[in-house]
Amino acid sequence: MAASVATMDIDATNTTATSGAAHGPGGSGGSGLIVSLHPLVIMNISDHFVRVKSQTGESTPVYGALIGEQSGREVEISNSYELATLPSGDGGAPFFEYNESPLLLLLNPAVPSASRDLPVEVFEPVVDIVEGRPGPQTAFLALQYKIETGEAERIAVDHVAQTTGADATNGSSREF
Repeated sequence: MAASVATMDIDATNTTATSGAAHGPGGSGGSGLIVSLHPLVIMNISDHFVRVKSQTGESTPVYGALIGEQSGREVEISNSYELATLPSGDGGAPFFEYNESPLLLLLNPAVPSASRDLPVEVFEPVVDIVEGRPGPQTAFLALQYKIETGEAERIAVDHVAQTTGADATNGSSREF
């Protein structure tokens, strides 16, 4: 698969994100990895972002860890937890100590509310030798994903959506 490379300011250790036709909801990306993402993960990340923004008054990056199961090339991300800061501030390198291929999930809070797409992208790290650059370089390949949910999650998400809709009609909703 041919993909374009877009530089991301994740750290100072030559990290890039590869994007192209292989991201967004729908299945597997160019690596053959099949990612299933549960709504709870998206809700946890959005909640973390909103809380940090309301406490600090500014949009700052938030960090967390994804929890899930992998069976072959299928990954199911079922939960997440927040981290106060990125460990050691070096773009996720400590995560490589615990998992040889940790996934990166990015939530873009700046997506217009009229957009029908989820503001989420999932990336898989790929280590490669790049001509003209010293040592191995880490790039992140954008993956496609699908939303996976059970009955209990559907009920919870519906409840949150109804509560949010009611707050918006009462005028008590704040835009972050």
